Amino acid sequence: MKDNETLIKNISRYVASNIFQRACGIVNTFIKKPKLLPPELYGLWNLINIITTYATAHLGTRSVNDTRSIIAVILNEGQKNY
Repeated sequence: MKDNETLIKNISRYVASNIFQRACGIVNTFIKKPKLLPPELYGLWNLINIITTYATAHLGTRSVNDTRSIIAVILNEGQKNY
């Protein structure tokens, strides 16, 4: 019974934190930022956010590296068999 209560508390905290995070994001996007920055700087702010988002994304390079390593393993196993 104790484990179920702990699980329910953890799930409820997780859900509450996600709702709070999204609410803060909405307030930040529609109320706070446009009033603090003029239109030119707000556009620059959005551009910087886009650049940092794509800079941290792997854009498929991880799957390519995984594929290459799998091919290398297969080729090495093939050489060991001969």
